[in-house]
Amino acid sequence: MKTETEQKDNIGLALASVMCGIAGICICLMPYFGLPLGVIAIILSTTDDSKVAQSGLRLGIIATILNAILLLLLLTFG
Repeated sequence: MKTETEQKDNIGLALASVMCGIAGICICLMPYFGLPLGVIAIILSTTDDSKVAQSGLRLGIIATILNAILLLLLLTFG
């Protein structure tokens, strides 16, 4: 059983994962900045099993895939 302090810490990390995922999607035109944010969102979302953390995981995956595709296009045609 987790203590109240551990639960608050995990919720904070889950919220940080959501924010990193959203930021990674928003700045997808700059893949050198968006790609690390997506990866950070995925890492931070593994700290908790709440719905907030699951949302952060999904946003992180979307941001990572979107940024990776755009980075490959940039390197190929840029």
